Amino acid sequence: MNNAELQELLTYIVANVPEDEDAFPQNEDGYSLYEMDVSMPITTDCHMPMKVGESSPAAIPASVYVLVVNPYSQHKEEAIRYLEYCAQNVYDETQYRIFADMTDPLPNTYQEQRIAELAAQIASLEKQEQTAEVAQQLTELRESKAEAEKYRNIIDVEDIAAWKQVAGNIVVSEENYFTADLQRLVERLATGNLTVEAFTQEGNRYFEMVYRERGE
Repeated sequence: MNNAELQELLTYIVANVPEDEDAFPQNEDGYSLYEMDVSMPITTDCHMPMKVGESSPAAIPASVYVLVVNPYSQHKEEAIRYLEYCAQNVYDETQYRIFADMTDPLPNTYQEQRIAELAAQIASLEKQEQTAEVAQQLTELRESKAEAEKYRNIIDVEDIAAWKQVAGNIVVSEENYFTADLQRLVERLATGNLTVEAFTQEGNRYFEMVYRERGE
């Protein structure tokens, strides 16, 4: 934790962010008010998560869930079918995140239906006598159709290309170092009960202990 950029960032946070009695506040539903995870939408706006300084490695943290079937289970076949069902019914956006061959746009079925309805209305009006009223209706319908066309796809070709530029930085951490011990250190720092220097020293001791325990 002797990284100079991390030290600078922690010093800035401690100096500028008000002290809080709870370093990990939650709302009434029990959800964290400070989001610790990073969501990477499949859009042209996707970008790498914030990192601590230019020397920090580029990484998109990801989690992996491993499901296994008990070979001694009396319902092994049912369990296998359930896992097959789960694998075949992954959220659309998740599929784009993990499958490199997902290169076709993901259509927005609602917008496609709306575009078809607007096109039918336009075609019907174009067959009518072109009065000023009909002309105005046609203008409005064509504008609505053009606007709907912008949202024809939930995920477009450009979105997929933007995602592929950053997807290679996905990292699945083999270890979780953010244990209750480290969380208590963060709480002490956030509530003003620990200086940045002391936090760094305690943090270094914590990681040294963890590495020794794990034989690293």
